[in-house]
Amino acid sequence: AAEYAGVAQATLKTQARCGGGGEVFHAFSRANDLFDALFGLLAPRPTQAGDRSLGHRGMVNIGPAAPGRWVDLQLDAEATERYFAVRGIRLERGREVVSHWHFYNDPGAMAAWRAILERRPGWSPAQLRHAGLGDRSEPRWSRLLPRIPRSRRGAAQLGGERPQKAIGTS
Repeated sequence: AAEYAGVAQATLKTQARCGGGGEVFHAFSRANDLFDALFGLLAPRPTQAGDRSLGHRGMVNIGPAAPGRWVDLQLDAEATERYFAVRGIRLERGREVVSHWHFYNDPGAMAAWRAILERRPGWSPAQLRHAGLGDRSEPRWSRLLPRIPRSRRGAAQLGGERPQKAIGTS
């Protein structure tokens, strides 16, 4: 996720023109939002205006890069946890507020990477996307913001001038 979505998309297009292929399993987690934000602050600016890091929302930012070859897997999303569980894999670190190690220290994540590398049935990018994974991600900061009291969150974000609009309303 420590790359811009536009760079990843351009790389996939270049590989396709050169006859290259390959599959990309982009794993991210809302528990990693702090580190993704630091990437956005400290990394060199993107060459494309408005480009975001893959950790922000994966390819959802700019559309599918290569629908059959790419999948964004939000490890701490309920849909991902359910999909893994049906296949006998239990993610253990899915509800942490802040964690950069979710991808590496979770035995369930390691079991999923093993299934992917062994090319087990049901684990290709196309199959994961067909199962509904990779099409959406939870909003950035969704692990942290619910823990901040609503009145304080609204005052901090809006300078206390007006009430905060409820999430999911128009």
